[in-house]
Amino acid sequence: ESDSWETAMNENLDRRAVLLAQVKAMKPLIQNLEEEMEQGRRLPEALRKAFLDARLYQMWTPRELGGLEVDPITYFDVIEAISAISGSAASSPTAPRRLGRR
Repeated sequence: ESDSWETAMNENLDRRAVLLAQVKAMKPLIQNLEEEMEQGRRLPEALRKAFLDARLYQMWTPRELGGLEVDPITYFDVIEAISAISGSAASSPTAPRRLGRR
């Protein structure tokens, strides 16, 4: 039983590290699109696609349904990391999941 708990914890830590690294890599894109987000009051298509590719819209989706099923701490750490770059961009992954479907 403790082995499965440790495995789950390691998977969550790995997923968290990958998601945070992806957000960090998106920082220049987010910053470059900040003015467009403010003026257009919507997420630019390039950033929406980057979020889709990083699977940010699937953080809450169960693994059985193809999602990431991250724990709440990971989810909020990822949203906080995006918020530190752009509050406007951070609202997108928190929107209803239907917005993230391809």
